[in-house]
Amino acid sequence: MTNISSDGSKVQAYSFLLLILIFLLNDLANIFVHHYIWWLIIDYIFVKFIPICLIFILIRRQYAEFSDFGLKGLGVKPFILYAILLSTTGIFIDQVVWRFFMKILPNTQLGTWPKIKNPIIDKMDLFFGLILVGFIEEVIFRGFCINILRRLFSKGWVIFIISCLIFGLIHWSLGLHAIITTALWGILPLWVMWKTGSIAPAILAHILTNVVAFSGIIPSHWFKFLA
Repeated sequence: MTNISSDGSKVQAYSFLLLILIFLLNDLANIFVHHYIWWLIIDYIFVKFIPICLIFILIRRQYAEFSDFGLKGLGVKPFILYAILLSTTGIFIDQVVWRFFMKILPNTQLGTWPKIKNPIIDKMDLFFGLILVGFIEEVIFRGFCINILRRLFSKGWVIFIISCLIFGLIHWSLGLHAIITTALWGILPLWVMWKTGSIAPAILAHILTNVVAFSGIIPSHWFKFLA
């Protein structure tokens, strides 16, 4: 955590609240927007373009530093080890734990993203879009979040609960199973951020987890025992 002015601390806090609100409202598109073009436009503007611009402005105007977002170097060996740990855990939670909670908490999903019918756009979003999602969500809801909450709370477990709860709630339109699963997914990346101050391994793990989830690399019939 860097030493910033009182004004900088307030600007960061208000910026974080604004980002939470944007992500929460963006989920309305999963419910009410059914054409994939409009859905992509809304998604890329509100939870990709705006957050990146806001982060750039905060750093540019010296209200924050890169390290406030968990953007700092990490040795090659710890980066690889943490990335492997987070990736394997993340994929397990996303593939197995997600299905488990979906089974015991059915019919809570309010919406989802529309199917992208253009194969070229679909491939572009699969890779470029998921890279942005992994980067932005980790930087905001792990790196930025933990540094802001550290100024407000002294107990680590309180910070962990609040951070994971926030990350779960920004997936509210996908159902209770999504909220619980994403909250659980955030625990280990948050621990790595707490321990190292770097969000780099979590970014890679987040991207790999999403690529596995959306590409269908792992056949769904492997999980018939959860059906």
